[in-house]
Amino acid sequence: MLVIVLGVLVLTGCVADPSPRVGVTVAGNGKATVSWEPPSGDNASSLTSYVVTPYRDGIAQAPVVFSASSRAGTVTGLENGTAYTFAVHAINALGHETARSNQSNATTPAPAGPAVAVSGGYHHTCGVLDGGTVQCWGANNFGQLGNGAPLDGSRPPWLTPVPVAGLTDAVAVSAGFEHSCALLAGGTVRCWGKNTLGQLGDGTTTSSSTPVLVSGITDAVGISAGLDHTCAHLAGGATTCWGRQTARPHGCTVMPGGTVTCVGDNRYGQLGDGTTTDSWTPVSVIGVTNAIAVAVGSHHSCAVLATGSARCWGYNGEPDEDYDPGLQGQLGDGTTTNSSTPVSVIGLTDAVAIEAGEDHTCAVSIEGRLSCWGAGYYGQLGNGTVDNALTAVPVLGL
Repeated sequence: MLVIVLGVLVLTGCVADPSPRVGVTVAGNGKATVSWEPPSGDNASSLTSYVVTPYRDGIAQAPVVFSASSRAGTVTGLENGTAYTFAVHAINALGHETARSNQSNATTPAPAGPAVAVSGGYHHTCGVLDGGTVQCWGANNFGQLGNGAPLDGSRPPWLTPVPVAGLTDAVAVSAGFEHSCALLAGGTVRCWGKNTLGQLGDGTTTSSSTPVLVSGITDAVGISAGLDHTCAHLAGGATTCWGRQTARPHGCTVMPGGTVTCVGDNRYGQLGDGTTTDSWTPVSVIGVTNAIAVAVGSHHSCAVLATGSARCWGYNGEPDEDYDPGLQGQLGDGTTTNSSTPVSVIGLTDAVAIEAGEDHTCAVSIEGRLSCWGAGYYGQLGNGTVDNALTAVPVLGL
């Protein structure tokens, strides 16, 4: 409505700006996490808050308010087993409401099985839930999230975990550079994402945004996805690989008694021996004596200890002339300082498994919760933002 007061045009009760665009919605136990994009054509700094309205059977429920800097929010107090959709609008500095977004996809809250495994890739992450389903989050330019979304690198990052299509009996998952693979209960393997070098193992070089069956594998007991290749460990003890046969530049192993040894490239201290000297014979990681698991990223390494804490070492964000991706924090110690000896991951006290990606790290707690830290610019931390995190942050809904 237009009102003219002493020659001044005043807007009252009008829709102020274009609507936000609602993104993917993911349900949890009695809750759902909704993501959105700011209104196009509007200066986001002029907005003071976002409002998310749940709809049940087409009827609006109590709205929930989130800050103007939010790009995702979790609505709690929902009824498990009931489908909900969501709409988002914003309030600007004048107190005017934007138009409401279209309603989101329908999602049904339910008690989620706890996570049993996690794997970090280049710019994406995947986790296996107790019931055998798989969820992934982060970059999706080659379909590496496996949810059937278009292979479009210009799409915004997926900030909340999305289910991988058609997987219900997974026992392990491994995220590679720009592809992912799952080991199924019967010993078969399915992969999805980039396939230009045959890393999906289906006999083609066609990328796929949904899982495809790896040819000829029926008795796998383990799976590992690398840069542009994948390997499966078979029941008889053999290992078979497909794609381009390259390996990571360093590796680490948990030894009997809980010590850790590493070998390979060490320019950022990723061998953990207190030096930055490469070693092609195994060297002992300083100060780690009770490790139960170890993981290596591109330039850093991490171990979970029997106490439930975690230690990491190597690259942490200090740029140099050879490698300057920006400040990241994948060691989780609250800094961006590289370390050639292990440092403690802040806030982890009950971890049982760990996985290191290109520039981020994730851990599974004894209760099946997932947390991640490090680079988040593709949403690979799963916490609803594209911000880096120098300490562990929880993955939404898991």
